[in-house]
Amino acid sequence: QRRIFRVTTKDVIKRLESLSNISCVDLQEEIENCFDNYNVEGEEELFGQENWCDYTKDGKYELYIGINYEGAYHFTIYIDVLNNKASVVNVL
Repeated sequence: QRRIFRVTTKDVIKRLESLSNISCVDLQEEIENCFDNYNVEGEEELFGQENWCDYTKDGKYELYIGINYEGAYHFTIYIDVLNNKASVVNVL
């Protein structure tokens, strides 16, 4: 039997900060994968990605994401995009 351990907020931040040189096509899925096994009071549904800007052009962007639960942490992910590759530079 496989045990699944709860992921902490610190774990999610570490996962997000490790994203580097990710294809812009795959970025949303990679960010969402960083939240695997993370929940707040049992809620796992993410929100915010539907409002992301077009981040496929070279530049600096802020992406907002969080768990759809009152009082849950919300994250601002700062990314740099160069040649259609994105890297996370900070998470708040």
